[in-house]
Amino acid sequence: MSCYNDLGRAIAAAQAGADYVAFGRFFPSRSKPDAVQAEIPLLGHARQQLELPIVAIGGITPGNGQSLLAAGANLLAAIHGVFGQPDIRAAAAQYAELFRNPD
Repeated sequence: MSCYNDLGRAIAAAQAGADYVAFGRFFPSRSKPDAVQAEIPLLGHARQQLELPIVAIGGITPGNGQSLLAAGANLLAAIHGVFGQPDIRAAAAQYAELFRNPD
């Protein structure tokens, strides 16, 4: 369930049986440049109140993704950061590394 920057929407989605919730955009995004801005602390508030996976979306790069994981995201959604790169496998490996080395 897409929740944008709305924790209440995420809580309602969880109560309705959602498998996961997604928040974002967190950073400027090429895919959805006009999407509502979500603030990183929202992930921590969601983590405290929800038991389902939390996805962070929007302008995520290997350079800024760790801050979202540290704040409470379980998953990162990236489009341009992977598919807009000359070497898709290498780009995907950079994101995977964020999950292997959380520091």
